[in-house]
This record gives sequence, structure tokens and C-alpha cells, in this order.
Amino acid sequence: MVAWCLAACTSEESPPPVGFPDGFEDNMMTTMETTIAEANVPGLSVHLIHPEHGEWSGAVGVASLGEGDPLNVSHRDRAGSVLKTSVAVAVLQHVERGELSLDDTIADRLDDALAMRVPNADRITIRMLLRHRSGIADWVTQDTIATIVADPAHVWTIDEQLAAIEGLGPVFEPDAQFGYSNTNYNLLGEILESVSTRPWRAILEEDVFAPVGLTETSLPAPGDPRCPGCARGYIEQGSERIDFTEIDPSMAGAAGGHALVTTPRDLSLLLRAVLDGKLFRDPQTVALMKDFAPASDPGIDEYGMGLIHSTYEGIEVVGHLGGTAGYQTFNLYLPAHASYVSGFINSDVQERFYGVGLAVLEAASSADR
Repeated sequence: MVAWCLAACTSEESPPPVGFPDGFEDNMMTTMETTIAEANVPGLSVHLIHPEHGEWSGAVGVASLGEGDPLNVSHRDRAGSVLKTSVAVAVLQHVERGELSLDDTIADRLDDALAMRVPNADRITIRMLLRHRSGIADWVTQDTIATIVADPAHVWTIDEQLAAIEGLGPVFEPDAQFGYSNTNYNLLGEILESVSTRPWRAILEEDVFAPVGLTETSLPAPGDPRCPGCARGYIEQGSERIDFTEIDPSMAGAAGGHALVTTPRDLSLLLRAVLDGKLFRDPQTVALMKDFAPASDPGIDEYGMGLIHSTYEGIEVVGHLGGTAGYQTFNLYLPAHASYVSGFINSDVQERFYGVGLAVLEAASSADR
């Protein structure tokens, strides 16, 4: 159950490919098959953009356990927190246009009824939200996860997300340290809408996705849990695997979760456009995104604005990871190889995901050997 493509995957923006080294495709596919067998996950899809060799896509395993449909490179997934990169881009585009300032506070930009529900709203800036340095508690708690699992079709609102942090208080003083919190990016979604006549989903689709020419990426509206063209996403409960593909996309809103539906190829193209500065007017805006500071979260050594910077077993990466019920996704740039590697597994088993991702990165790096 394998699939791959080479020349057909090459975008117009890529340099003319010279072909991958002999044995590269076999090595990649063997690595992918071996790692999903060892990790006991249904499927794995990967896309690679190399500056000299062009593009490569491969998929192994199954898209649906019940029907045994092979996973192929056109299957989509729910990309979770990978969405945070695009939210950061949209915010910084507004900063470039003078419609927002990174030093604006939550209280400056949101109405009083909403802002008063956020501790230190008059001291927490957009810059802190982007960098996860606000000290605001994460609304994704064990209680909210239980609620999501019990009622996947529930349509979530910002009021409910903020209600989940009531009484928790600040985790730390604003800008005192790093603390990953989905609440930061939910608030950034609200701030985007406060300076625009458009919903944050429309802002991202029109100002971030469309200029890159993404054709397989979408942000389904709340109330529409369908996922056309998606590999089914599974969570494990004991010895049982449960299909959680169709959780409502409002579940985590602008923080990710089930909101972003996409493919590894679209993610690679998007990250390349971001890091190449093609979505900004000022080259220094990319430098702002990559102004990394120490972080303290699994898989994240440093965090900038919607971007992680980490080293996994000697392999340096820039990009973002995403996890949501049924899926784990990576969207990464490898500076040492000037390559982009993106992919997903249709299982939410995080502890096994890192082993799969590392094996893929090591195999992808072999294109330069």
C-alpha cells in the first residue's frame, strides 16, 4: 500500500529538477513503511521540496481502517497547530499595513466585555501572544478535551474557550517566560476580526493561502465537520481505535485543532512562501517571525512568531508541528539542506509520532549524500 509521485509534483516555482539520487525513492519508501509498522499507526504521507532535485511525494499505509483504502499523496488531513504559522503571517501583514502594532495590548484591540475576561489584558501585547509569552492559561484542559470527545459536533465559541480559563489566573507575569497556550492564538483570531470586516478564516484564505496558490487547503466553517478527501483520523482508547475525523472545526478555532484541512504538499509550498518572504512587503518581517527565544515544550527548543526552531538528533528544523484528535502533522524547513519536509500520520499517538518524524527527516536528508 504505497504511492508516490515525482515530476507531476513539481510546482511552477521550483527550479528545474535534476532528479533525486539513485536509491533515494526506495530508501524513503522503505523508511516510511518500516516506521509506521514499528509505530503501529495506520498511515503516513510525506512531501519534500529540494532546491536541486525538485519535489517528491510518498504515502504508505491506509486512509481508512474499516475499508482498508490505501493512503495516497492526495489525501488531506487536519493539521492542528500548524495553522498558527498562517495566523502569525496574517497578523504581521496587518502590522505591515499599519492596522495593528505588535505593542498593542489585548485591551487596546478587543471590546471590554471580552478583554476583561483575560487576566492582564492591559499588559499583554500582540507580540506576547504571537510568541506564547503572555502567561494566559491554555483553555485546552482535560475537562475541555473530555467535552470535545463526548460531543464532537459541538460548535465552540470564544466565550466558551475563555470560560475554560476562568479562575485559573495567570501562569506567569506577561513576557516573563515561554508558555505554550492555544488561548493566545484564539485571541489573535479575535484581534484579526477586530480590525477587518472579514472573519479570520476569510482573512487567511484570501491573504495567505490564495497568494501561494494552495488548491487543497481550506478552513471549513463552524458547523461543518465534514472532511472531503481526508484520510480518516484515529485516536486510541485502550485496544480500540476510534474515528475522530469529524470533530467540528470550531473546536480550537484559530489555534488549530480540526480547523485546517490540507495536504503535505500544500504545507510545504506555504512554508516556503513564508520563509522566502513572498507573503510580506518588508524582508524584515520574516526576521521578526524568526526572532527565536528559548521555549519549554516537547519538540520545541525555541519559538518565534508562529514558528518553532528545534534540533532533533542533530537535524535543525524551522516550522511548526500540529496535533489534533486523530492526526499528527509536521511542516518543517531543514536549513542544512535548504529543503522542506511536510507530512502527517492519521493517528494521534504523539509519543510514536516523534520517532516517525525523525526517521522521515533522516531519510529526506539523504538526498544530499
